[in-house]
Amino acid sequence: MRLYALPLLLVMTLFAAASLRPVYAAATPHRAAPAAALPQENQQVSSNDGTRVKVQVIVLCSAVVLVVVIGTGAYFLRKRLGLTAPPPKQDAGGHH
Repeated sequence: MRLYALPLLLVMTLFAAASLRPVYAAATPHRAAPAAALPQENQQVSSNDGTRVKVQVIVLCSAVVLVVVIGTGAYFLRKRLGLTAPPPKQDAGGHH
């Protein structure tokens, strides 16, 4: 079953990407009257646009630090309680 999982996922992704619906929509003529060309207005960028990026970076860094701190703390707590298993012992005389 694992052997077929990746090819099946690839086929499903390609099928979803090459859907017939956009092809049908592009092939059918538009029945409404053509719209007149209107001049485009330049949209003003919000004055707090720079602060949004700063806030997003701070939140991302906070999440990464939080995950690392909690993960490290949980590992050391498990180690302190003796819940981590030592590495398996390997025999000196082996059969390679």
